[in-house]
Amino acid sequence: MMEIEIIKSTKLSKKEVRSMTKFMFKILLTKKERKKLKLTISFDPIDSEPRQEGYCIQGADDYKYLIWCRGSRQRESQRQTLAHEFVHVRQMIQKDMSPFTGKLISKRLDGLTIKNGDQYWDSPTEIEADGRARGLVSRWHTKHNKTL
Repeated sequence: MMEIEIIKSTKLSKKEVRSMTKFMFKILLTKKERKKLKLTISFDPIDSEPRQEGYCIQGADDYKYLIWCRGSRQRESQRQTLAHEFVHVRQMIQKDMSPFTGKLISKRLDGLTIKNGDQYWDSPTEIEADGRARGLVSRWHTKHNKTL
């Protein structure tokens, strides 16, 4: 069964984050993959680049992930960021993207070393994450009768 730990949720309630997580991973992952998934989702303030909305880091195994989302952003921005990072989890589990850590210049995506922000945003993994995030959030809103 998928394990979800939520640390210091801010504008989004823990119930809402849990609902989004279960709904979106039902779309993104197979049942077998979901059963193995262990997520820690944090909204704690951290030292990060001011424009950074969130990130995803793979843990000790293929199914353990830490997702951080900037807690000071508006609710809808946090929803979009979580969905975006959820897509990255799918990409890493299904080997469409290599796990990475560190600063932007040392990240490796799609076999390329990212040297500047333009290459990062133009990478297929970021394009997919942005596009799918919008659709996932919209579908979640529709299912739960929430307005955008």
